[in-house]
Amino acid sequence: MKGKMPKANYVIDESEMISPSVFFIWVIIIDTILVITGLILLSQTVWVINVGKYMLTLLAIYHLISIGKQDADKVGVKLFMGRRLYRLEPGIVFVPRLICKQVTAARRQILVLAGTAKSAEEKAILESEIKEAEKRNVEVIRMPEPQRITFAEGQDDKNTDELDRRITSDPIVILIFVVEDMWPFWVKMGNVYNAAYILIETAITVLQEKCAKLTAAKALEKINRLNEGITERIEELIGERETKNKDGTRDMCPWWGIDLVSARVKSMGFPRRVNEAIANKRQTIIGSQGQKLKLINEGTGTAEARKKWLNAEADGLKRQGEIAESEGGKVAYQAQIMREALERSNYTIFSGPAAESLINMQDIAKGLAVARQEGKNITDKKTDVSSTDKKKNPKTSGKPKEEKKGGEEN
Repeated sequence: MKGKMPKANYVIDESEMISPSVFFIWVIIIDTILVITGLILLSQTVWVINVGKYMLTLLAIYHLISIGKQDADKVGVKLFMGRRLYRLEPGIVFVPRLICKQVTAARRQILVLAGTAKSAEEKAILESEIKEAEKRNVEVIRMPEPQRITFAEGQDDKNTDELDRRITSDPIVILIFVVEDMWPFWVKMGNVYNAAYILIETAITVLQEKCAKLTAAKALEKINRLNEGITERIEELIGERETKNKDGTRDMCPWWGIDLVSARVKSMGFPRRVNEAIANKRQTIIGSQGQKLKLINEGTGTAEARKKWLNAEADGLKRQGEIAESEGGKVAYQAQIMREALERSNYTIFSGPAAESLINMQDIAKGLAVARQEGKNITDKKTDVSSTDKKKNPKTSGKPKEEKKGGEEN
């Protein structure tokens, strides 16, 4: 569908409009008749009252009080007995009292705020937005009546997410529009309050149509598309966008005289229990992400440590292989194999050069063991001989006694 059409393509019904010059010609004709009549009646008195004099005086006063002003920051139209005559241009205007009326509207942005704030935070946000709008000379219209919409329910019965359940909420919708032309606006809407009501009703209708097919979670995800849908529907209604008919043709509704600046959903207005569930879910997600990050860091640290250990082990094996290539290294390596094999099992089988070297080393070990045993036997024999001598010569076995100095006393 095409976007917003230029103003030159708007459909404006001006069949009832007359030219301002035609109006003033009729005013001059009527005034001329009244003045002539007053002059004729100057010479006549009724109950001591000069009718002509009073008539001319009242006519002058009437014209003076009928002079008004059309501000440049307003749009207006002149009505005659409730019927539109023509648009009013900025400057001095003549609007005959009692028979004509000047209808105006401010040519400025009008902000319409519909819905009720649930929490203190939402109220503070809305109040802040209203104050900001007033600073920019934007007229604010509040519509605090609840605007109910119902979301669809998720298809998964096991889903415990509050946003996937059937929810009825009170959304906060904000519209901003400007009255551009009072001629069609007065007929279609009459005043800005009627316009605000009609536009908000249209926005809520569109929102309900679309949200009835979406869960609350999906609606939040597609909030921009919802805003676009509301904007398109209102622009079609007020004659700023082409509408597509069932037969495929396109046409435009008569322009309502307003320009839609923006239409958006400020807040879905979920109940308190839903907001609490969302907050709890967000906290759970944050905790899960923290735990996940912790496990990732721990795993990374373990992997790095394992990598370093494997690198060190590989370096050791590489060094060990280099040593094993030398003659001395081969002998040491074979000895190491023999030691570990003998320690870990009762029986070990070897073959090849390693076995021959091992046999030689075993022979050496056995020789050392025999020599050690023989040395032990010789030591034991010497110990036995010494013990036998002590038994045979007990006096000589111990320490010799010292002779007394001098003889024994008789």
